[in-house]
Amino acid sequence: MNCPSCGTQIESEQKFCRSCGETLIAGGVPTANIRLRLFRMGLFTMFGSLIIAVTGSMLLHLDVVRYVGVIGLIIGIFIVGYAAVGPSSRGKRGRPAADDHELPKAETTRKLAPLNEDDFIPSVTERTTNLLGTPVSKG
Repeated sequence: MNCPSCGTQIESEQKFCRSCGETLIAGGVPTANIRLRLFRMGLFTMFGSLIIAVTGSMLLHLDVVRYVGVIGLIIGIFIVGYAAVGPSSRGKRGRPAADDHELPKAETTRKLAPLNEDDFIPSVTERTTNLLGTPVSKG
């Protein structure tokens, strides 16, 4: 099964995509669809209000209609901004919101491989200096 939003392979019991955070619950509405709907609603509000404001000032010569259009335009700008940067289904640090269960803890990767006392690891400078003394074969 693949995520409908990003195409990443997912397991059937997952509630959220681990790659993009999309809702995978059958009854849930995907976050991307909600944000897209909000964005479209904001654009329609902006352009409709702009038309009302221009019509009110040019054709009807009514200041009230112009002010209503400007207020609608400002509301549309806020809706578009909210759709762009507003909250989503993700929790802190861009991870999906917490479910009823947590993922198992992984082992730490901060452990170094064992090193024998006889092993010598040259620094980058020493390795480069050693390479300068090696003749280059042309071929």
